Amino acid sequence: MQPDKPLLMSRWFQLLKRGLHFTAILSLILFILFSILLVYLRIKPLPPVHIAQTTLLYDQHGEIFERLHGGVNRMYVSYAQIPQDLINATIAVEDRSFFQHFGFDIKRTLRAAYIDLKEMRFQQGASTISQQLARNLYLSFEKTWTRKLKEALIALQIELHWSKEEILEAYLNQIYYGHGAYGVKVAAQIYFNKDVTELSLGEAAMLAGIPKGPSYYSPLTNYTTAKKRQHLVLQSMVEADYITEEAARAAYAAPLHLQRLVRGEQDVAPYFRDAVLQEAQERFNLTKEELQHGGLRIYTTLDPELQHAAEKAVATSLPKEGEIQAAFVALDPRSGRIHALVGGREYEKSSFNRITQAQRHPGSTMKPILYLTALEEGFTPITRIESKPTKFRFDGDKIYEPINFDHHYLLRPITMQEAIRTSDNIYAVTTHLAIGQEKLVQMAERMGITTTLQPYPSLALGAQGITPLELSTAYGVIANDGKLVPPHFIQRIEKADGKLLGAPSYKEEKVAHSIHTFLLSQMMMSIFQEGGTGHRVQRDLPYPVPAKTGTTSMDAWMVGFTPDLVSTVWLGYDRERKLNQAETVPAAQIWARFMGYYMSSRPVQAFTIPVGVERLTIDPINGKRVDASCERGELLYVQRGTVPRYEWSDCSPLGEKGPTPTPSIPKKKSPSFWQRIFPW
Repeated sequence: MQPDKPLLMSRWFQLLKRGLHFTAILSLILFILFSILLVYLRIKPLPPVHIAQTTLLYDQHGEIFERLHGGVNRMYVSYAQIPQDLINATIAVEDRSFFQHFGFDIKRTLRAAYIDLKEMRFQQGASTISQQLARNLYLSFEKTWTRKLKEALIALQIELHWSKEEILEAYLNQIYYGHGAYGVKVAAQIYFNKDVTELSLGEAAMLAGIPKGPSYYSPLTNYTTAKKRQHLVLQSMVEADYITEEAARAAYAAPLHLQRLVRGEQDVAPYFRDAVLQEAQERFNLTKEELQHGGLRIYTTLDPELQHAAEKAVATSLPKEGEIQAAFVALDPRSGRIHALVGGREYEKSSFNRITQAQRHPGSTMKPILYLTALEEGFTPITRIESKPTKFRFDGDKIYEPINFDHHYLLRPITMQEAIRTSDNIYAVTTHLAIGQEKLVQMAERMGITTTLQPYPSLALGAQGITPLELSTAYGVIANDGKLVPPHFIQRIEKADGKLLGAPSYKEEKVAHSIHTFLLSQMMMSIFQEGGTGHRVQRDLPYPVPAKTGTTSMDAWMVGFTPDLVSTVWLGYDRERKLNQAETVPAAQIWARFMGYYMSSRPVQAFTIPVGVERLTIDPINGKRVDASCERGELLYVQRGTVPRYEWSDCSPLGEKGPTPTPSIPKKKSPSFWQRIFPW
């Protein structure tokens, strides 16, 4: 029996009604759940984002000399600075409905899911720009349904928190463009040597096509493939009504001026860079992660011209083969700025910085610090001490017996200036013991030497280790009229947004009298005279400057300065190994070649003569004043009142009267009432 037709229709109507009712309830539930999800995602803050950016190091002229990125070379650029053509090209080829969807494109997603299920493997991407950004910021690149679901949820959350412009800005700064370039700013530099704001339509289309396969679509390595991809991007822009067909054809035909791919770029001033980073960590409390990926702008004291001259002097003076090392530093004593630093001969083989990290015996380069102390204690440039083999007794029954180089002694009383010129060890130790061994330790501390020194007789001859940078700092006091300015590598540091992070101020401190530092600097010029320890390199200098050589069994030094530059050279082996005499020669050569270049390229700078100083002609044999016509007379500066005006010599030939007996070592006199008021 056939069922009644009206009854059958009624049943179908009931089922349809129930289905619609169920669908409505289900839709309401889904709507409520989705609304709750939206509210939850809107309330819940996004995980913190740190987009790694390249830190830039600038020299003193504001030019970039180093980029620190730890493999992620990125420089952030705002949305307003990104060309509209690049934005349009990216949207056209990556996500044409970007401004219409809310994080993911349902139509593209369903189509991709169907193909993936059909092929039983993850093949289709279908990710929107928002999803790609979510993956790059927070997720891995594994192809699983779980990751896909997380990607969609985070993309939705990003859309709820950020505007479309903010999403595009983050995306274009985050994605990888190949050859170590992250973000559009670095990509524009790598491929076209341009700022991103200067890109043409054709260049923008080329860049927009690269992220799909950075190695495959790079115009630097696969030009033909890259051009095909560029054509596709331009046609996508036409279809999206961003440009006309004529504009697309013109952009495709326009020549691309690509940057040549540079492989294995050589580091510029790598030892200097390391010292900058060390100072940034210690003085500004920055971590290595912040320095590598913080997008900082570090403005340093590097002078590229002087750095090149220093590297050249070291490279051309050392033998091409061998393990002998050399290090160099140059700083401005008035500001403390370090302009050049070479920490060793080959950074690739050893990154150990011998200027800031190696403590070596300074040898006779310690003597100027000693003689500055002696001048303060009442010595004068004509104080005479006999140069002869001597045994010194100290601490009761202890004996110290220093020797001069090659056992060479003048066997007569010599002045302080002669002692500096010939680097006489007997004069130095006698002076050290006479003024008190603690005085030299105290003076070294005042002049910026932070290494703890012990008051031993051998300290006068530099038998305790300090760093070359410490020694340079101390010599800076002599060059800077007795004022100490701490040496430094950094002028200021800015954050990626241009805000100042820190700019340390370095105050000068008066630690020695200007008259004493001037007298000492003038005496130090005598090493370039005949018989002086620097005589062999005087031909490399346009004019003499204060300097001092120093040699130990394992170290060779030369330090010297003008009023605006102190330069120091150390030479030796890293491991305990003695130097032969021939191996010590390059130390003076490096210094003279650098200083010769520096002095020749600048006007002559004279040291200012302080009030209270006079210039006299002295007979070094007896320490008395002589007429300027005396053949053996020496011109030198003295503090007014320290040389008796009535003690004149007749400049008799040697042998007629012979040298006078050695006078007693002067004792420091208490200043008079007027000297205490007017110390100058």
